[in-house]
This record gives sequence, structure tokens and C-alpha cells, in this order.
Amino acid sequence: MSIDTVLSAVNALGAVAVPVVLAVVAHRLQRRASERDERTARLRQLAEVRTEHFRVIAPELNDLFAYFCFIGGWKSWSPPAIIEKKRSLDRAFFSVAPLFSPEARSAYATFMDACFETWGPWGADARLRTSPERHQQVWGGKWDTAWNAMFSPSARRGVSEQDLAGVRKAYDLLLGRLATDIRLEPQDAYVGAEVERNATVVDLSHLERLSRTNRNESRTS
Repeated sequence: MSIDTVLSAVNALGAVAVPVVLAVVAHRLQRRASERDERTARLRQLAEVRTEHFRVIAPELNDLFAYFCFIGGWKSWSPPAIIEKKRSLDRAFFSVAPLFSPEARSAYATFMDACFETWGPWGADARLRTSPERHQQVWGGKWDTAWNAMFSPSARRGVSEQDLAGVRKAYDLLLGRLATDIRLEPQDAYVGAEVERNATVVDLSHLERLSRTNRNESRTS
């Protein structure tokens, strides 16, 4: 076989191979683009579904935040109504929990733990992590003494600024995680620290330290 024949055969193969290679590359690129488009469409669809569920749970979450921080319509809800709100929220959230990210599910649990004492005796309802004092004052003669048992014993001493800060931060965290899940830019905070002024127990430790300092200065003067 002459060199010319070999070269002719190589050229012929090259002429056939190049279009084939280009077609294979084009197919792979097209498939990757299609997969990327499908993935983007699925994420968009997931965000839309999450948004629909967010619209359902967001008002109820805000009601809990308002109740435990003594703002908004907190005076209008009885303890049984708040416990029922928790049941309703748990049902609405956990029934579609796989739709939300692990971060959102964790933030939901953190917020609920800030508001309720759970995992008590078998069959017992969650108890409210807040003092009944202010609620009793609002309800007056309509207050049912049986409601007292719905409050966590550890919270009956009163609600401190630290307690309200914990609820506020847990609420901010949850809203931020949910915002990320529905493809919104999360904010550092959604509510102001002013709610902490509603504490029923004032932290006087700094005043006690100041008093001790003044006494010590008086002794040395």
C-alpha cells in the first residue's frame, strides 16, 4: 500500500470522525444544559411550594412570638389557645418537613423549645415557658385557675430580659432559615431588641454590683 493511499484513508477517516466527535460533544453539552435547566426548574418549584406553606405557618409563628414577648395581640389568647396553636403549627410544619432544609427544621425546633417545655410526662401537653402573672392580670375574673398548670414551673418566677432575648433570637433565626428556603435574602434581624423591655423580672445584678462598689468606696474614704 502506497503512502498516498494511507494518507487518503486517514483523511477520509478524519473527515468522518470530526463530525461524529463534534456531534457527541454537542450532545453531551446539550444534555448537561438540559439537566441544569431541569435542576433549576425543580429548585424554583420547590421554592414555590415552600412559599405556599410559609404563608400558612408564618402568621401562627408570629402569634406565638407576640404571646411570649407580650406584644401585638398577646392579651387575646388564652393558654389553651396557645397550646392549640402549637399543635396546629406542628401538624402544618412536620407534615411537610421533608420540603424544608435541615437548617429550617432545626431552627423550628429551637424556637419551639424557647417557647414551650416539651417531653414532659407521657400524655401531658407542652407547657408554656412564660409567667402566668401578666396573663392573669389581663384576664382578671375570666382566668381559669386550671390554666396555672399549663405554665412551666421554671418560668413562674417571671420572665427576664434574657428569656425574651432567647425567644427573639430563636424567632429571628427561624425566619432567616425559612427565608433562605424560599430563596429570599435573609436579614440579620426581623424584630428589634425593644421587646426585651417587656420582661417581668428586671436583672438587678448590675445595680447590686454598683451598690457594693459604693459601699466599699464609703469604707475607704
